[in-house]
Amino acid sequence: TCALPISNEAEVCYLVNKAIDEKKVICLRGSAHSVPLIRSLEKEKNRVYLYMARMRKVTINKAAKLVSVQGGCNLGIDPNDPSGISTFENSLVYQIHQAGLAFPDLGGITHQSVAGFLSTGAAGSSMKTPFNESLESITIITAKNGIATKETFTKNEKYDTNEFFAAALSLGLFGVIVEVTFKLQDYFIVRGYEQTMKIDDWDVDFFGEA
Repeated sequence: TCALPISNEAEVCYLVNKAIDEKKVICLRGSAHSVPLIRSLEKEKNRVYLYMARMRKVTINKAAKLVSVQGGCNLGIDPNDPSGISTFENSLVYQIHQAGLAFPDLGGITHQSVAGFLSTGAAGSSMKTPFNESLESITIITAKNGIATKETFTKNEKYDTNEFFAAALSLGLFGVIVEVTFKLQDYFIVRGYEQTMKIDDWDVDFFGEA
């Protein structure tokens, strides 16, 4: 079963409902960061692969420092995008930089889609202001009550009962991420250096003062 290029939420709902009716499994094809795709699963007839390369709209509220972006938008350019749609100019990071904004942290790789990056916690290693801390809301097409249903989960202080904190790192279990909203900050310049050394010479204290 091949990945289907998705353009909007209506198409996502249609295919989720189709998968429910036909008892098939929805699988999302992201930027294939974990190359290759699992060949044994690709051969299964009961799977439908979705590819949201066309769902990449970015809406920026510069005054409020908020950005809403569809799940198929890449953080940076995806040089291996099979659709050929991904460019540097339509990437999320480029567009928010043009608005004078930035995320507090990103991973070392930026070709992933926003939905894929969030679902797998790809930049969860930062000890201070990690990527996911910027997330304000997440909209997902679920299969709730046996039908495609659009739900938006929003951050609040009810940590024990708010499903937002599960949806933000759901590994696809909540459904298809179609849009997310982030709270950004003013753009900044990162300065640093790289050094390769033997483990015996390593003297960096990860848990020390910043």
